[in-house]
Amino acid sequence: FGTLERPPTLEEIELSQPFTQRVLVPLVDGLAGLARRFTPQEGLETTRHNLELAGNPYGWSPVQFMGLRVLAGILFGGLGALIVFVSTTSLPRRMLLMGGLGVGGYFLPVLWLKSRTSRRQREILRSLPDALDLLTICVDAGLGFDGAMARVAEKWDNALSQELTRVLQEIQLGKLRREALRGMARRSEV
Repeated sequence: FGTLERPPTLEEIELSQPFTQRVLVPLVDGLAGLARRFTPQEGLETTRHNLELAGNPYGWSPVQFMGLRVLAGILFGGLGALIVFVSTTSLPRRMLLMGGLGVGGYFLPVLWLKSRTSRRQREILRSLPDALDLLTICVDAGLGFDGAMARVAEKWDNALSQELTRVLQEIQLGKLRREALRGMARRSEV
């Protein structure tokens, strides 16, 4: 009859998940709750917009990104504290270093996000001429505008094609083409 396998235990299932899912995501979510209390709604909306400009890396919500910022500030501040205890320089310099690393850690994710945004915008600008050429060729060949956008979206795998795919999905869900294209312009600022 063969051997019966026992189902995995809850602990085995949890340990089979990657470290980021087991430890870092719950830690960031906890810090995100703390950050949410002290962040005004306008700040969360700005963060949401900045995440959209960057292509929403890793599917983070604005609150999770704020939690990541707090975590980075704590980790860099902890590194600064470690340096304070090891260093032999004067106490004011050590405290300045610890504070500077903490503040720098808090703002490091923002710099990373801005870098990712500018890289994505450059990618869209570089692919735009070819996409417009293909769009024109497809429309001249008799395809409708939506069909031509679908052809451009399936031709490449870059930020512009992802945006065009999202526009087509929004149109299929009932959004006006004009509104969907304006949404793409807001999400990319190109």
